[in-house]
Amino acid sequence: TAGNTTAGLLVAGGNGAGSTADKLNGPFGIYIDSTNAVFVVDRSNHRVQRWNSGSISGTTVAGTTGSAGPWSYQFSSPTSIAFDQYGYMYILDQGNNRVQKWFPGATYGTTVISASMSSPYGMRMDRLGNFFIADTSYQRILSFSLLCPPATTSPPPSTTQMSIPLCQTATWNSTYIQIA
Repeated sequence: TAGNTTAGLLVAGGNGAGSTADKLNGPFGIYIDSTNAVFVVDRSNHRVQRWNSGSISGTTVAGTTGSAGPWSYQFSSPTSIAFDQYGYMYILDQGNNRVQKWFPGATYGTTVISASMSSPYGMRMDRLGNFFIADTSYQRILSFSLLCPPATTSPPPSTTQMSIPLCQTATWNSTYIQIA
């Protein structure tokens, strides 16, 4: 506090730990979109919650509340989130050592990266669409290169989000490069 006159605003959760729409249980990764909606990786509930600006509760947009597992509609302790310019959501699923791509409104995800990792916690997508993952227990940072079929083209990027030159049929190299 020591001279800090700025107070934060509650934008998600704040009602104690739990699994109802107004609660979070182990929030981890966050993403804020152009409408100021907050996407929260709710780790211990194995889901992603979307909290619209000013909302008092969230909506599950990925995963199944309280149900951990390996199926395409489940997560096991997810930790990080990213979006591309098409609105596709990418979730780092720590317990299943994978990254899942969720299409807007989908009820299941598609595994786009699966690798031998141990406690992957952090994930970022660079401006070229490559993924970088902090593989915590193996003490390393992994890079997964974007692969785009040569016949595809990218439409102009949306003006509301960071520009990532990603083709809609993107895949990622399953062989990682250890960069640190």
